Amino acid sequence: MCDRNGGRRLRQWLIEQIDSSMYPGLIWENEEKSMFRIPWKHAGKQDYNQEVDASIFKAWAVFKGKFKEGDKAEPATWKTRLRCALNKSPDFEEVTDRSQLDISEPYKVYRIVPEEEQKCKLGVATAGCVNEVTEMECGRSEIDELIKEPSVDDYMGMIKRSPSPPEACRSQLLPDWWAQQPSTGVPLVTGYTTYDAHHSAFSQMVISFYYGGKLVGQATTTCPEGCRLSLSQPGLPGTKLYGPEGLELVRFPPADAIPSERQRQVTRKLFGHLERGVLLHSSRQGVFVKRLCQGRVFCSGNAVVCKGRPNKLERDEVVQVFDTSQFF
Repeated sequence: MCDRNGGRRLRQWLIEQIDSSMYPGLIWENEEKSMFRIPWKHAGKQDYNQEVDASIFKAWAVFKGKFKEGDKAEPATWKTRLRCALNKSPDFEEVTDRSQLDISEPYKVYRIVPEEEQKCKLGVATAGCVNEVTEMECGRSEIDELIKEPSVDDYMGMIKRSPSPPEACRSQLLPDWWAQQPSTGVPLVTGYTTYDAHHSAFSQMVISFYYGGKLVGQATTTCPEGCRLSLSQPGLPGTKLYGPEGLELVRFPPADAIPSERQRQVTRKLFGHLERGVLLHSSRQGVFVKRLCQGRVFCSGNAVVCKGRPNKLERDEVVQVFDTSQFF
């Protein structure tokens, strides 16, 4: 059945909104107008402006008859409806390597899938009026299963997430081991010393990977400079190495081990935000971590201040997650 707006699909409606230039941040990504940016700031940000940041989501709610002036404003619900419609529609496909979700004005990039390409994917020609995504098809339980996203945050993933902890609960800023590139035996800044050949055990780490609570891989690293957790494979043409050279590379296991096809798809999309990786370093003082990737990463450990809730790693910030002094 066609929707009540004369059969106008989300594709046609959204193209009209982009061309209207009425919504800040909703713009074409390329000259061919085959991809577009849509603003993606969540309501938990201090500089969140509902009139600006939620304008396109509100417009979709109005268009679908889910909101009229005088109703209670629910920007998170508006956003959920449009996101679900985009994810469900065969007309759109998120371009994760172009999306920027960890900047001051975050946005997602979607590609408009040509109808011929859709026919090839389906294996049959589409004819007549394409069904619009209904609210029943876009139920809350299915959204939770697919992207597990509370209303305060905008990252899909397979772990529980939370907004950034308040400044008072943030881990103390630490010197950047990886930025020093020291030579053996030369002291670093306060609190750090270089690798001591007589204590190589301090640099050994056993890293376990769990997907959906199931162990899917393990790696042991003894590199004194630390290691990089990443999806990149060094030596491949076009592969760019982020961070210092000389770190041992520990690759995330592929998503093939996940039994659920749906969760495999979600995990692979998440992988698209992990290109730059996460740096790990173990020394006499403990275990330190530094996030380089775009995707959000959370940590816990005896050196993490705010326990009892997920602790988000800020990008390019060194955080101590394990303190050996508490055991000696």
